[in-house]
Amino acid sequence: MGFLDRLLGRETRTPNLPALLKATIWANDLHRYWIVFHRIHPQCQDLEYVRLASHYYAKVLYNFGSEQDEMGSSARLCVSFMETLLAHEVDRSSNVMQLAGIDVAAVVPNPGRPGQWKAEAVLYLVNDLQRHLTTTFPQSGSAQDVVFSVFALIQTALRALSDPKECEVLIAALRNMQLAYRNDASWADADALALIPARAYFEAIPTGQGGA
Repeated sequence: MGFLDRLLGRETRTPNLPALLKATIWANDLHRYWIVFHRIHPQCQDLEYVRLASHYYAKVLYNFGSEQDEMGSSARLCVSFMETLLAHEVDRSSNVMQLAGIDVAAVVPNPGRPGQWKAEAVLYLVNDLQRHLTTTFPQSGSAQDVVFSVFALIQTALRALSDPKECEVLIAALRNMQLAYRNDASWADADALALIPARAYFEAIPTGQGGA
């Protein structure tokens, strides 16, 4: 099974659920990424940026499959970049790509024209505790494009959060996910796909702060 077969073969149809937030990710052949968020639901809260970014990370790993699968090396590379990133203090002003050790890519302002590579991620409301994420990826591109997009999305999500405490929630949620993966949680497990980022998110929410 090739990269596109795996990446596209794990996709599902649009769910019959309320859509909250959409991220459109573009990149060019110089690995310059720009991202536009669109609030679909009028009651979408800022913390949904946290949930979309963390679910996107989990979904990318899931799409790549287990460490034993053909694309397992791409999943391991993504996890390794995340470990490098989270070894630093990260806030909304951070250059996430640089801190993750990705020197060949960068996030840039929207240039007003489409890139050669485009992906989309849509976050849906399941209930107060659960979210569901769908992703679409282009027919061309590489595993590297997808890996880099994780960190471009995190950087853009941080910029979208005006409250520093919400930025802390995003980074704490990613740290919680890394801990789960280090403790042998399988990113290729369908049951863990939504459970790991959801649990990581709620464990990152300070006591007394709304999490729904």
